[in-house]
Amino acid sequence: MKSPITGKEMTLQKEKRTLEFRKEKFEVVYHYYLCTDTGEQFEDDRLAGLNTTQVYNQYRERFKLPFTDEIRAIRKKYGISARRMSDILGFGPNTFGNYEKGEIPSKANARLIQLADDPEEFRTLAVLSGNLSKSLEKKITELQEKSSPINKVLVENIFRENTQSSRNGYRMFQQSKVYHMILYFALALEPWKTKLNKLLFYADFLHFKQYGFSISGLKYVPINYGPVPDDFELLFTFGRKEGVFKNVFQEITKDVTGEKIVPAKTVKFDDSLFDNNEIETLNAVIQRFKRVTSSEIVKMSHNEPAWKENYKKHPFIDYKYSFDLIHI
Repeated sequence: MKSPITGKEMTLQKEKRTLEFRKEKFEVVYHYYLCTDTGEQFEDDRLAGLNTTQVYNQYRERFKLPFTDEIRAIRKKYGISARRMSDILGFGPNTFGNYEKGEIPSKANARLIQLADDPEEFRTLAVLSGNLSKSLEKKITELQEKSSPINKVLVENIFRENTQSSRNGYRMFQQSKVYHMILYFALALEPWKTKLNKLLFYADFLHFKQYGFSISGLKYVPINYGPVPDDFELLFTFGRKEGVFKNVFQEITKDVTGEKIVPAKTVKFDDSLFDNNEIETLNAVIQRFKRVTSSEIVKMSHNEPAWKENYKKHPFIDYKYSFDLIHI
């Protein structure tokens, strides 16, 4: 970014600052451009959004408020408009839509939204507001009767956190999205499993570095071979059983066999699960590491503060380490 004062390129700076929101204080990694000639500091829209997002995420986490993806998912499962959802919950006509766009609800409104996630509670709210139509009653009944496949239940139980926090990049785990994230890398690179784990790490942490959210909602742990998704073996096992991708064992040397992750022939990548920024991040990771071997990317990940400062010290890697990424 060029300085609006001198016209020269400015340097990107970051430092820890304390910002206030709704009378609460939060420590963030504050990003800004510095005009070295004048000492003036500037933000573009992306940096301003990143700084604000850090505050909003911590506020939601501190008070256990739902995030936008949760709010949107609750409404969509009932198949109604944001305006009608507002009416059922007793909000202003545009309020629920604004919450879906990122406005943070009051604590009272947040609790109502969370209550509405339960179909039986939502039926009561719909009755009280005079909004229980035959079609909505049918939808609520279907949700109550619907049972998930056992493997999906197990995956959700294992990988889904109760809340969005800095351990999962302020994203709730979504099974299909994570599988298709793996599929995207498998289609592009057919990587060894060791490399794939690092691609997932770099994609999630790069996206958090740029936008304040992970892509997958996965938690990462520091093991001997660098950062990897928690319980990654189970993740790949369930994905293979669902037919999204398959494991292929190939001989590396006469005595050593490696495991590659390749896409299943019958499955196509579903780009509707990702927004444009997320696809851009996945492509950036592919371009950065497509010619990097598994052993090389392991060594690179060992240089990252995310691994160095957590290995044998902490069970999980906080996404705050995304701001210290070295190799991308």
